[in-house]
Amino acid sequence: MIAFVGSADGPVALLLAVCGCLLAVAGSALVIRSRRELGSAWSFVPTVVQGTGLVTTGPYRLVRHPIYLSLVLLAAGEALAFGSWPALIIVLSGIVPTLAWRAHAEEALLSQTFGESYALYRKQTGMITPRLCGSCGCLKPPRRPQATTVKEINAFCFGRKMSSRGRRVG
Repeated sequence: MIAFVGSADGPVALLLAVCGCLLAVAGSALVIRSRRELGSAWSFVPTVVQGTGLVTTGPYRLVRHPIYLSLVLLAAGEALAFGSWPALIIVLSGIVPTLAWRAHAEEALLSQTFGESYALYRKQTGMITPRLCGSCGCLKPPRRPQATTVKEINAFCFGRKMSSRGRRVG
């Protein structure tokens, strides 16, 4: 972890500012991409729209709550960019637990709505951070279903009925 120094002068401040800005930009890009992937399924208040199905594409392929991950990256990036210990403490002790609590509440709702398909999705993805595989630390890609038809694979991947051409039905 990058340590803050008592002075905001010199190369350390520049390094913190650059790293923080990059982290904040990455968080911003991820929140935009994740929100776009959700489309009409997004809402400010946790709700599930049955017609949209379970979204497991884009960033949701690796993480169940990429918007929360991106908000943490954005806030932590800002704290680093400004070299602020109090801001970083607030991110770690206030924002992260709040988003984790909200993610757990959404998980209960999604489990109730999508049942077994959501349980399978939970086993394959991390809640807020991607799962890492063994000793190398690389990202662990989701396991592919043991399906034999395009329709079965699409139903697994997209959580909704799909035509044989891979287009949404209904």
